[in-house]
Amino acid sequence: MFTVKVADSKVIKDIFSAISTIIDEATFDVNPDGMSLRAMDPSRVAMVDFLIRKTAFDEYNVTEKTKICLNINELLKLLKRAGKDEPVEMSFDKETGQLKIVIKGRYTRSFNMPTLEATEEEVPTPNIPFNVKVTMTTEGLHLRV
Repeated sequence: MFTVKVADSKVIKDIFSAISTIIDEATFDVNPDGMSLRAMDPSRVAMVDFLIRKTAFDEYNVTEKTKICLNINELLKLLKRAGKDEPVEMSFDKETGQLKIVIKGRYTRSFNMPTLEATEEEVPTPNIPFNVKVTMTTEGLHLRV
């Protein structure tokens, strides 16, 4: 069982939105240190290598390692119902195999999302030599929305 909570839903929406541009279904490895994902796109050209540590969440309670496979687009549909400053809580119940999403704002909304069967395929880390190194300040890296 695991439970995570973020105070600002925009952060979690942006994370899953970025992942959804490359893959549709993702198997997350959830452990007491954080959540990770390594997956290839359907054409096997692009790879997502994602890690979010438990310190990035406002609350992170994971009792044991588990794999959770989600349809990212369906998850985003539910997360779009949250306003940008509304907290989002997600928890996984191993018995029912569902991800519960609770959005607390003016009203509390609760959704149950079925999970998919987790794949056992391990995507190896590519051994690609990089010949270029870039160093920049945070001032040089600016997001334009």
